[in-house]
Amino acid sequence: MTKEQLNAEIYRVIRFSTETELELRDDLHLITQMGLSSVEVMLLVSDLEDAFAIELPVSELRDVATVGQLCQVVAQAVQRN
Repeated sequence: MTKEQLNAEIYRVIRFSTETELELRDDLHLITQMGLSSVEVMLLVSDLEDAFAIELPVSELRDVATVGQLCQVVAQAVQRN
């Protein structure tokens, strides 16, 4: 899977999980711009873990604030898997 294909699939999961109608961009902030609560972010993380059969360690998620940062963390986990 190419990086572009992986990002497209991550975006698909984000759209499904959050039910957002916003145009997703790498610089879109998960909480302030998308309006996600901390619980919704954790549900999104769970959906991403299930979709890609990965585990996302909390230590890697602490500094994630944007869609792009989340894509990077997921991509790294997929590569490790």
